[in-house]
Amino acid sequence: GAPWNGERVHDRFELLYDTVTGLDVHNQMAHLQSGKTVAYDVLLLATGARATPPAFPGGNLDGVLTLDTLDNAKKIMQYGRKAKTAVVIGGGITAMEMAEGLRHQGLRTHFLQRGSRMWPRLFDENESSIIEHQIRHEGIHLHFNEEIVEAVGKDGRVAGVRLQSGKEIKCEIIGAAIGVKPNMQLIKELPIQQKQGVLVNDYLQSSLPTV
Repeated sequence: GAPWNGERVHDRFELLYDTVTGLDVHNQMAHLQSGKTVAYDVLLLATGARATPPAFPGGNLDGVLTLDTLDNAKKIMQYGRKAKTAVVIGGGITAMEMAEGLRHQGLRTHFLQRGSRMWPRLFDENESSIIEHQIRHEGIHLHFNEEIVEAVGKDGRVAGVRLQSGKEIKCEIIGAAIGVKPNMQLIKELPIQQKQGVLVNDYLQSSLPTV
């Protein structure tokens, strides 16, 4: 019933280029940036997430980079062309990708892990050692039982890091991949059960079955 003006790409699928600015879950309507509204029977929320900003002092210095958008990926490549050394923190695949990407740009790359081996929740010691061997083979310097306690700046830019062990590493880039937070701006006021995100059942239904 609501105006659509979208692109029909399949008999049961229409693609509309617009942005949802508000949701009326009681009347099952989505309000769009263009001023249009779209009625729905079932609404799928897939609003994505943003990188968690680092909490250590100096986390807002120029040169502290995250990898959660295309613009950030371009920024990493831009900074990598001028820098000599990078320090990467994080225990997931995104941190691994950052460390490998920076190393492939020719940077001396340090990869910090809070634990004593790689991905202990997923792999046993033998499997972790295989991954660690490959990381070192790439020329990446692995540091276990380490984390950043402070980013050191000079003229507002990253100049180095101080580590929990007391060590200091001079660097121009800090790659932070320490988790994500879901984008809740659009849905935080909805009358559905939420904690850090939306609570769902085994069928991905929220406390409102139409969402």
